[in-house]
Amino acid sequence: MATTEREVLDAIHEVVREADVHGSKERGKNFYVAMNLPTRLQEYLTAANLSVPHAAKSFRMSPQSLRSILKGGSISENMLFRLQNAMEYASQHPGISLQKESDTYPGDWRGTRKEAVQTAIGVVTERLIYLRDAVLESNSLKQDNAPIDKLQIAQLIALLEAMLRALKAPYVEAEGTSGFFKWLGKVAKRGAEKGLEGKISQALDKAVDAGGSLMDALAGTSGPSDLGGLIS
Repeated sequence: MATTEREVLDAIHEVVREADVHGSKERGKNFYVAMNLPTRLQEYLTAANLSVPHAAKSFRMSPQSLRSILKGGSISENMLFRLQNAMEYASQHPGISLQKESDTYPGDWRGTRKEAVQTAIGVVTERLIYLRDAVLESNSLKQDNAPIDKLQIAQLIALLEAMLRALKAPYVEAEGTSGFFKWLGKVAKRGAEKGLEGKISQALDKAVDAGGSLMDALAGTSGPSDLGGLIS
């Protein structure tokens, strides 16, 4: 099977994760140890029938820089992210991509094992559970003229439950998680404007704040570009 953008992106992820654990190759500079990336990249170029000069142009780098990467030289942060952007662009365009498999789950997946992330998840989980229980136990929300109607309440509960399950996983999708907390913020704002019960309004605000802290913690982590690679 031909090496695809997904394999190259996963190799880039390994390079970044190694740097997260052991630091950069050169003190004071953002250089990365190549690890398996040169091999995966060469396999990709062969499968795509790309010459080094043609590939370098697509990756927005010089042929000399690409040859250095293929030889296993240390990779600057600038070159690494140019390569990552090129792979992500190709993977999202069927006419370019070598990815033909159906078991793909692309996304901005972030690992949850770091202590800071686990701490943030603990706070978020506690506040989402409190919010869920407050909504379910609220008498004011059961009235016909409630600030949030029954359909919206059902949607809120369903999404809260889904997020609580997602936060138990070893990887979370950053874009979707951020979108959830942005949506929750809009619910809090509209609810406050319509006279939402103080207890629930405060619970919404605290959950949104905790979500912001979680996104800050996730910003310092990395993960696979596609969860399909974990399925065999």
